Amino acid sequence: MYLTVIAAALADSSVRTLSQQEELPLLRDHLLRLDRTSRRDRFHGFMDDSFIERYAEKCANDGTTIIAFFENGVVRGAAELHPPDQSPDSLPEIAFSVETSVRRRGVGSILFRKLIKEARAKAIRACGSPPARRTRRCGRSPASSAHSLYSATANPPARSI
Repeated sequence: MYLTVIAAALADSSVRTLSQQEELPLLRDHLLRLDRTSRRDRFHGFMDDSFIERYAEKCANDGTTIIAFFENGVVRGAAELHPPDQSPDSLPEIAFSVETSVRRRGVGSILFRKLIKEARAKAIRACGSPPARRTRRCGRSPASSAHSLYSATANPPARSI
């Protein structure tokens, strides 16, 4: 029943990895549509439009993998896998953003699964975890989220996700 409801809710949607040529405008436009609270949660504080534009340009040029959730041809959610050389601890970092209009429909879970699959394909064994405040909103404690992320990337199960 649950999967049927999710499938119906996502009928006009798709998920795919963006190519470098299309990343900048699609990611930028998605991030610019985030409401004030979502921007604050995603970027750890309020960021204005000019910051978002620079950020999207950086992602398009630094090797960041962007997995996008499309609804009716428009990016409504994104998962980012940033290269390890971009972080101070040399671990790849992950980030997620989902527009309010498509929340509570499993979009974040879909993006997370695709991101883990991408990380495995790149032989990434560990990633930086999301901040505690966003993790709690997803119904997980920070410690269990970090452990789940590490377990999902470091010790892949026999089956793929």
